[in-house]
Amino acid sequence: MDWVPTPKQEELLSATEEEVFYGGAMGGGKSTGLLLHQILRRQQIAGSRGLFLRRTFPELDRSVIPQAQMMLHGVAKWESQHYRFRFPNGSILEFGHLQ
Repeated sequence: MDWVPTPKQEELLSATEEEVFYGGAMGGGKSTGLLLHQILRRQQIAGSRGLFLRRTFPELDRSVIPQAQMMLHGVAKWESQHYRFRFPNGSILEFGHLQ
């Protein structure tokens, strides 16, 4: 995965606290930071499961899922029927919506 986090994303990814607040305007890298966090956790913890939620499916389908597919190309297998990635270590990253 060839992705260089921004300084704020790097701070998020290196945090040791259970809860981290990461605010800001649209386009500030919050979703990408959370996606990077999920990917790193799935790679570090074999057999783990993660869930990335958005309010509606179009919010996922237009931005987060394509970005994840680009970042995880050759790293994890996309299972389109379940909207999830399966990692070689058995971990799964799923995408869902609240609609």
